[in-house]
Amino acid sequence: MNRKVKKSNIRAAPENKDIKTLFQELQVHPADLEKQNDRINAELELAKIKDRLELSLQVSLAGTWELDLSTMSFFMDENCQKICNMPEGGFVGHFNDFLELIHPADRIEVENRFRKSINSHTEIDLTCRFGQPQDKECYTVIRGHVIPSAHLHERFGGIMLDITEKTQMERSSTMLREEYQRKIAAAMINVEENERRRISSSLHDSVSQLLYGVKMQLDQLEKTMQASGIKTIRKLLDQAINETRNISFELAPSILTDFGLSATLEELAKRLSSRDLKIKVQINGYLKRMDILLETNIYRIIQELVNNSMKHSEASQITVEITRSKYILIVVKDNGKGFNVKAQEHAPTGSGLSSIKNRLRIYNGSIHVQSEPAKGTIVSVKLHENPSGTVC
Repeated sequence: MNRKVKKSNIRAAPENKDIKTLFQELQVHPADLEKQNDRINAELELAKIKDRLELSLQVSLAGTWELDLSTMSFFMDENCQKICNMPEGGFVGHFNDFLELIHPADRIEVENRFRKSINSHTEIDLTCRFGQPQDKECYTVIRGHVIPSAHLHERFGGIMLDITEKTQMERSSTMLREEYQRKIAAAMINVEENERRRISSSLHDSVSQLLYGVKMQLDQLEKTMQASGIKTIRKLLDQAINETRNISFELAPSILTDFGLSATLEELAKRLSSRDLKIKVQINGYLKRMDILLETNIYRIIQELVNNSMKHSEASQITVEITRSKYILIVVKDNGKGFNVKAQEHAPTGSGLSSIKNRLRIYNGSIHVQSEPAKGTIVSVKLHENPSGTVC
């Protein structure tokens, strides 16, 4: 029986060789798979490092910046933006635009340091302020270096650290230390002045009175003794009394407490002037009395400067000028032989100058000496009535 065989719809299977080739093409080599896994793991690790770096920068109040040396385009990230108190959106601009953000007092220094580091390919490490004088001060540290590249333009990049809080703490610490030193100096000077007053009072109340008593007894004996001998003794007593008064005045002039600085300086000039030396005092701007401690310190400074001039200058005239405005300016000048100021700076200083500096420390003061051989000497002293004033 003949039956018709139907054609099958099943296509003939490819030869075994074709199937093997196809499998080989689809199969991934283990070495390639390992490389791919390494690349994926490296990318994941880099992402983690980037996240940690960004978190570290945020926590440490630090940011990154970059300068394209071919176009001088400057970029700062969002952290830098916060540090510099800039509007949101970051900063992308020219290097000159970046310089405009720097405090005017620091701008020239920052530009010079950047250009020097770029030209010499050295690292930059500087401290500066951002903002304008009327803005809240923002102190930062800028660090970075040139980043060489074989394909791209050279870049100059680094980090920016916010040290405002640290700077303010250091400034407060410095102010506290200076205030502590001022209080110590004031206490030492106060002890010294109290001792001066005690000795002065003893001279006036005991030694002077004894000398006066001796003089009165001599007056009683004058009729029975030789007049020439009494005259000599009286002359010596008058000299002793006068010297005692001068010592008492120099130690602690009561006139300073009773009548103030102006009258005391006039009395000082009168006592120290002689036939060969004239001392002149000129006071400007004193409308009312100052604190007695301040007046005492001013008097001691002038007293020391005048004594130095009398001892060393061989001057025939000394002028003392005091001007009171936003600060107190004391000028003591003479027409003496003068000296080489630079050479004298390396010479040992005496206790007089040390005493002046201790007194100036209380009032944040300064001293400047101007002199040349054969041209006299001018000493200028500045100090503030308020101990918390700015150093001159």
